[in-house]
Amino acid sequence: MAASKWHKITNITDDDLAGSLTDLGGYVFKECNIDLDGDAAVTTEIFDFPVEGDLTIVVNTNAKDITNDYVGANCKISVEGSVDNTSWAVLDTSATLAIDTLSDVHVYDYDAKGRLPYMRLSLIGHDAATHASEAIKLAVINH
Repeated sequence: MAASKWHKITNITDDDLAGSLTDLGGYVFKECNIDLDGDAAVTTEIFDFPVEGDLTIVVNTNAKDITNDYVGANCKISVEGSVDNTSWAVLDTSATLAIDTLSDVHVYDYDAKGRLPYMRLSLIGHDAATHASEAIKLAVINH
């Protein structure tokens, strides 16, 4: 499995967040699992939700620590877009991040970067090792 389908997360019970459920169409955020594949880019499924503003992208929400493996030390997350779901362009790329016991956050600036009909994320590892058993959770929160 390179990446799972996007899943709606609706069960956050924090009172401060509960009021925003209706604004987001009944869910708080979308998440998926993605496996690192060495230094090759691993892509998610295309977004099954509209991009109508900035996105907060949270990498490694499950706090999987693979920095002891070199692949986890210098990763990047990219936002990609396509007109035809075949040819993809990189719209934005994060700074270097580490897959360790903390989550990393990248904000996609919709006004500066725009959108295309098809969009997805790409996670790029740092070495040639395959980590098929190291599923990393990604979360996307619409603004």
